[in-house]
Amino acid sequence: MKQTKYLLFLLLPLIFFAGCIRGQAVVSLNPNGSGKIMFEGLYDPCSLKEEPDVSQSFRGFIEDIKNTLLKSEGIDAWKNVDWRVVGNDKFYFRAQAYFKSIDDVTICLGNMKGNLKAFYQRNEKQLCLLELKSLKTEANDITTDIQRRHSAVRYELFCQAVEKILDGLRVSIILYLPADVEKFKGFNEIDQRAVQYVLDGKQMLYLLESIRQQRQYELVERQQYNRVEFLNNELLPLWLDNWEPLKVYFSDSNEYLFDYEKEKTNAQKEYLRIMERLESTERESQTESGPNENTDKPLKALPKYKVGYDDISVRLRRGLALEAKSEYASASEIYSKIIADGQAGPKYLAHAHYRKGMCLFEIGDSNDAIEQFEYVLANFPSQRIAALRSLKMVQDIRSGSAKRRADKPAEIPTITGSEPEMFTEDVDFEFDKITITFSEPMDTSSWFYSSFSPGALPQATGAPSFDSSGKQWTLPVALEPGKVYAIAFNGGDAVKDAKNLKPALRSASGKMCRPFVLVFSVITEDNIPTEIDEELITKSEEINSKQ
Repeated sequence: MKQTKYLLFLLLPLIFFAGCIRGQAVVSLNPNGSGKIMFEGLYDPCSLKEEPDVSQSFRGFIEDIKNTLLKSEGIDAWKNVDWRVVGNDKFYFRAQAYFKSIDDVTICLGNMKGNLKAFYQRNEKQLCLLELKSLKTEANDITTDIQRRHSAVRYELFCQAVEKILDGLRVSIILYLPADVEKFKGFNEIDQRAVQYVLDGKQMLYLLESIRQQRQYELVERQQYNRVEFLNNELLPLWLDNWEPLKVYFSDSNEYLFDYEKEKTNAQKEYLRIMERLESTERESQTESGPNENTDKPLKALPKYKVGYDDISVRLRRGLALEAKSEYASASEIYSKIIADGQAGPKYLAHAHYRKGMCLFEIGDSNDAIEQFEYVLANFPSQRIAALRSLKMVQDIRSGSAKRRADKPAEIPTITGSEPEMFTEDVDFEFDKITITFSEPMDTSSWFYSSFSPGALPQATGAPSFDSSGKQWTLPVALEPGKVYAIAFNGGDAVKDAKNLKPALRSASGKMCRPFVLVFSVITEDNIPTEIDEELITKSEEINSKQ
């Protein structure tokens, strides 16, 4: 018997309400239609107003978050709801929603509903279908004949504002499925069970010119020249209609990605706390700037978006320090508390689950370790660093090739740690030294490091040196905001044959250290993390996996 279910995507109303710069929605679907969706985005109210009142826009932003939580239908629980002011005039928002039945979901934000839906089918052929579509909406045309005489002029002025929004619009929608993908149309394949669709506003710009050439001004007129309604009800459906259907077929399965009832129950405990925070934020923003006051001063109601220097990152670094000393049980306890308290965002939660899995593996509990790694793959597929490492660990443990630190022969020295940690994307640009830790004392008179494309090599501000133990090497540096750095030790762009290196990192007994690449990035001047390119991650992981 055929079952059809519907999902109104949560991200689209948020995009068109506030002018999204960058956003992402990750849907995890169980075979019975239950699931969860995690979405986050960076929003720019300036893209919808020529002279925006930032304080007033922020209060409207908080009000719409409240409406989403209070008025949405078919959502059983909300979790990890967070919002921040980025710089002085942009807003960051994140949330995770749980739904028991996709066909019951209706998301509200203000007076508008998003215009992208998913249709889920299970049929007698044991093949499932998930399809994304836009819906046709009716609009009352109350434009007068006099107004139509000036349609071309009004459209030109209207397009300038719409182009500004589209130029900064990029949304990634990732579907994580309960079984292997059989075939797909319009999507990009991530792995055997995940596909992605990217909505890029720059690619939609040609539609504005097409409307101009065909003089289809009624598309704008029937939306009363409302940019939000036009994007949602006209341009998005027109864009999707011009391309092949967004469909993914996958095998029917009884394998559930996560325990819906358990996670939903835990998430429901957060609801009152989330609403209290929203009410508090609303009161504080009213106090900072009255409703009639037009000000561009930074809002103080919320902390700036400076991930990596809060309590969670401090606890993660404490866990890593314990792992370096082989105190895996104590480190695992720290990661468990980060997971249990529900305060961490997706990036830190994925990292905590992965590190806990590594600790369990090191103390000999391979089954529970695999459970942590698979949890990362099922719930955080968009956190590509943690997901990539988790997938490799699952494969290595099951194949028997994974080696615990205690079982690895200490024949040659290896790099066991670094500061900043590998793949950190939010290092402060005031950070002034890079530290590398080795598995054994090194020759303190010899070292070698080089650039590693496509990353940049940081500017050295002093001579590198070892500490008294010979196990820790430090390089004073000056970092630039928004840059991605990659430093190769005993390798890199300047080396063709690492075996013949004369100046090199060697142990005190003369054994050369294996090549290693440290990759990290620096926050922008607005305290926004800088994304590391996938090519650089893959290249460095290939080298570092031999450590």
